[in-house]
Amino acid sequence: MQAFEQCENWKDNGNTVNYSSGLNMAEASAKFGVNYPEPKVMEYGNLTDKINSTSKWEQWNIAREQFLATQPSKRIRLYARTCIDKKRQNLFLGFENKLIQRGAWQDEDGLRGKPEVVKTFRY
Repeated sequence: MQAFEQCENWKDNGNTVNYSSGLNMAEASAKFGVNYPEPKVMEYGNLTDKINSTSKWEQWNIAREQFLATQPSKRIRLYARTCIDKKRQNLFLGFENKLIQRGAWQDEDGLRGKPEVVKTFRY
C-alpha cells in the first residue's frame, strides 16, 4: 500500500496542536470511578452496619464533589493533516487544516479552521 504510506508520511510531517479541554460529566464520573469505586450496597444486619454504610457513602460523595471542583480536563492532540481512503476512486485524499499547519489555531469559534483537500495519493 504505497499510497497509504506516502499519505501517512505526509500527515506525520504536518504540525500538531495540543490543548486542554474540560471533561463532560460522563468522562469525569468514569475518571473518578477508576480511583474511587462506589461503596457496595449491602443488606443491613444491624444498626451499626447501616451507620457504617451511610458513612462510606457520605465520604464517597464528598470525595466526588472535591474531584469535580478541580474541573478535571483532558489533553487533546489535533493533527493539521489527515488521510481519508476513497476506495471507489482508488486514492487517499490528503486533508489539511491551514490554521493548525500555520500555528494559528485556537479553540474558539471561527479560529479552528476547516480541513480542505490539498493532496491526492493514488493506488
